Amino acid sequence: MPAITRGSGGRPAWLAALALVVSLAVVGAPRPAVAAPHGEPPGSGDDLPPLPDDGDKGGGGDDGDKGGDDVTAPDLENQINDPDETEPTPSKELPVDGLGKRPALPSIDRDLISPRQANAGRGSAQVDLAKVGEDLFLDLDLRYTFRTGKWQIAPQLPLRLRIVDEAPETDDVIRREDWDEPGDFARILQFVQFGATNDPYFFRVGELYGITIGHGSLVNRYFNTVDVDHYQPGVFALADFDFVGGEILLDNLLDPEILVGRAYLRPLTFFDGLPRWLRWLKVGTTVGADFRAPLALAESGGGVYANPDWEPVVLSDEVAGLFGLDLEVPVVSEPHFDLVPYTDVATVDGKGAGFHLGSYVNIRFTTKTSLRMRLEYRFLGDRYEAGYISPFYEIERYSFQNGDPKLARLRAGEVGGGGSGFHFEGDLRIAKDFRWALLYTIRGGHRGHDLVTRFRLDHLGPVRLTIFFARLGFDGLDNLYAADRTLWGTAVRVLLTDWFYVHGRVLTEWWLRHDETGEASFDTVVNFNVGVGIILNL
Repeated sequence: MPAITRGSGGRPAWLAALALVVSLAVVGAPRPAVAAPHGEPPGSGDDLPPLPDDGDKGGGGDDGDKGGDDVTAPDLENQINDPDETEPTPSKELPVDGLGKRPALPSIDRDLISPRQANAGRGSAQVDLAKVGEDLFLDLDLRYTFRTGKWQIAPQLPLRLRIVDEAPETDDVIRREDWDEPGDFARILQFVQFGATNDPYFFRVGELYGITIGHGSLVNRYFNTVDVDHYQPGVFALADFDFVGGEILLDNLLDPEILVGRAYLRPLTFFDGLPRWLRWLKVGTTVGADFRAPLALAESGGGVYANPDWEPVVLSDEVAGLFGLDLEVPVVSEPHFDLVPYTDVATVDGKGAGFHLGSYVNIRFTTKTSLRMRLEYRFLGDRYEAGYISPFYEIERYSFQNGDPKLARLRAGEVGGGGSGFHFEGDLRIAKDFRWALLYTIRGGHRGHDLVTRFRLDHLGPVRLTIFFARLGFDGLDNLYAADRTLWGTAVRVLLTDWFYVHGRVLTEWWLRHDETGEASFDTVVNFNVGVGIILNL
């Protein structure tokens, strides 16, 4: 059978057209809507990494968001935005009605400090010495975010110039993998977005970070930027018009593979005599698929074969369908406390199903100190994987837990062993200085535990420090570390003046390690960068 690869020509144009039509249907025309008191969206994609600035007011903050009616900036943790966005300045007052109508997920993210971009109206020029894979580069990075009305446009010019070339050697000075596909040139425009999360609709094209659809039963914290060698301009849109709403995800506008949409309604919203929790009751359905989920790869002696664009050669692929139903009830929504139980029933590939019963628990001690949690019980049927489209799905779809493609393992019964599972997420925020986040999942079976934690200090004088650790697919605390399924990193930035900083970071990333023969394997590699930069205010 001919190899099927992402770079091949016969891509289904109907899929891109369908995505655009559905996106427009979800976004719709502007309609009046009441903004959430803190600008948080309806079950949106969640957690975004921080901005490099220390108290920038470029997007709102204490001076108020000039782009909407809310007294605070849009909640960037629940808005699809730049990976270096800062925490929003909390509201001056606690929300009178609470946030139960649109509960926010805890902030769990791989947000290593890379102060490459600030709020709208700010940018950066940065020079780094960077290790990527086996080579050493001079990393030149210029970027800025422009705002006009509700539009934000973020052009960028990232260039890696090779200064040390290890085997396999190349004659290229500019790193070829960054610019060897038509889609790579879309990276010149990091994102274009319209609106904010306190608007009745929101739309973004470009890099996507931590997208969650609904309660995450099928799509949980998806990144379309995990593969460092392949750029994907994705699409995410959400809309909430009180009675009805929806959200949609497309992984790659130029070469679509994943399309997932969710529609929901609050059927009792017009009955003013009912209790608030009944008027805010929400029912939803999620439908989508990975339309080209790999089933078999061309294998080499110790890994797989890669095509000239350095992607695994896919011998066969099929549609992996996703379908789910959900119900959400904001039982308590008060200034200091939200309690929002929910339940989901979902299936992946039509071969197995799962049941989710959980709750958001949000506590606001003050306007600047809060504890957000999500606790969930899961019953996992045979051949069902909760959060199938995961943060690292761009790797897992080819190789799940360093094995066969995820769909192949699901159909073979090697994913989703049946039985009970539990999931916890927590995020403690103390003012703008301290954040600690923890995610722990127990799904049963072999390699059934996931752990993600992040610790961040934002204001140690001029210093910002982040430590991140993720261990995926382990059996217990005695098996907490394995190089092939562990990601970690630490980063520090020191602001020497109001506009000049030095920074450095060390992190592990998944990478398709390859050689000149075309043999390749997915490995975790240690990369680093250290450099200087200036913050641009135009």
